[in-house]
Amino acid sequence: MKANFYLALVLLVWVQSSAGQQGNDVPGSSGNPDVSGSGSQSFVPLWLDNNGALGNSILFQKGSGASAKVGLNLKNPLATLDVNGTTLIRGILEPVTKGFATAD
Repeated sequence: MKANFYLALVLLVWVQSSAGQQGNDVPGSSGNPDVSGSGSQSFVPLWLDNNGALGNSILFQKGSGASAKVGLNLKNPLATLDVNGTTLIRGILEPVTKGFATAD
């Protein structure tokens, strides 16, 4: 779970930091690139080609700030990071401890 938290944190920071960037930071570009295509609200956009067409990625962000939740391959995330599909973790995965078992 620690790895999922870090992935969610990286994704949220990336989404929030890239939201204020201007489109004229393309190397060799003298102005804003032409952007076309369609996308749905709350999906992180995906460049579909080199001509400026945008569409939906599999990343969906629900909310903003500290309460934001990111869904991978789903539109209604229930946790900070909610993954619908097979997960491969390369490294240590540490479950979140919500309490301790006690003997009666």
